[in-house]
Amino acid sequence: MSVDLASCVLVVDETPSLGDVLANALERECCAAQVAASTSHALALARERKPDLIIINLVSPSDLLGPLTADPRLRGTPVILIAAGPHETECTTSASVVRVFSKPFYLSDVVAAAIEALGRVARP
Repeated sequence: MSVDLASCVLVVDETPSLGDVLANALERECCAAQVAASTSHALALARERKPDLIIINLVSPSDLLGPLTADPRLRGTPVILIAAGPHETECTTSASVVRVFSKPFYLSDVVAAAIEALGRVARP
């Protein structure tokens, strides 16, 4: 499966250092990545850049998934969710969630899932 090297991933993580680690790994392996540390920053970046994939590691992922689903330009964007506990997995019924990881997780597994998801994205 090939990945378009122009692909862009938005990494949303409330702990910027963790988001940076994931973004750096993605950039080494497959694509450009940007980090947002809050729901509002993530929504602004997503609307501006229209990423090919969004990786969410938030305490309340539904706060971001709801607006993403409501926005016609973003609703089909695939999402990888990193969940701290079972209460977060209730969001996984969103059609845009393509993979869920529970904590703790392996960085390499998330990167592999991102590569797989990006391989399915048809760029216009």
